[in-house]
Amino acid sequence: MHHIPEPYVCPPGDGTGMVWDLPSGKREEVLEGHTREVHTVVLTQRGRFAVTASADSTARVWDLAAAPLAPPPAHGGKVTGLQVRHTARGN
Repeated sequence: MHHIPEPYVCPPGDGTGMVWDLPSGKREEVLEGHTREVHTVVLTQRGRFAVTASADSTARVWDLAAAPLAPPPAHGGKVTGLQVRHTARGN
């Protein structure tokens, strides 16, 4: 996937995250991998990474310039919130 300078990622409620290019209105990518609805999406400061939380008890980290970055961590219940800590590197 090409670099998206200011992506918008939304959870449409079907287990995916949709990456949109707002100026053109085009859907750029579909983030697939959750088995239940995605509740939360957080973007890093520069928009390179997105983190999604799902009712399937997983969270996923996505490199919007590549493929899924990390495997989902295991949780005992629904993941309903996320927080991203910005570092000096600004990713």
